[in-house]
Amino acid sequence: MLLTGARGTQETLLIRVRGSTMPAAYAVELEIIDGPRVSGLARLDQSALLALPDPDAYGLALGQSLFADPTLAQFVGEALAVVRAGGQLLRVRLDLDPVPAALSEIAWERLYAPVGAQWQPLALLGDTPFARLIPVQPGADHNPPPTVHCGSCLASLHHQICRRLGLIRLIRLTALLLNHCSIAPDVP
Repeated sequence: MLLTGARGTQETLLIRVRGSTMPAAYAVELEIIDGPRVSGLARLDQSALLALPDPDAYGLALGQSLFADPTLAQFVGEALAVVRAGGQLLRVRLDLDPVPAALSEIAWERLYAPVGAQWQPLALLGDTPFARLIPVQPGADHNPPPTVHCGSCLASLHHQICRRLGLIRLIRLTALLLNHCSIAPDVP
């Protein structure tokens, strides 16, 4: 068993993805902060991912590629099972190597993970808050992206989307929008 579930109300799973010397292959390390860690190799074919028009198919293919190594899949599955059994959260933090540009172009918010006998969207599960770590170079000028005022946009679309897509799709769409813009008060 990876965790005891006795350390508090949450655990943190750090997913590190680093470039390797082999083409389209990446070193993956999964670590429970202050706990166990495993590593493996993943092959990510960005062109194959981009060919998938459905976000769910994209996320499933991404997850099955990232967690293709049985050690990685088992680690994630066990971590989710233990924290859920203890009523905890599993904070997921994604740390990407900035050197292979292809990694930053992948829609990681769509990532699926093995949950029991099925695959589910990791970023959209209520007990797995998901964050992508963005490295900031020390001493470099840091210009944050412009703030996008999308609060009223989300609210005005809520009624139409809820009727057409249903609640699950609304939650997924909202999560995708929130990952791509920062929420700020609307300016009149």
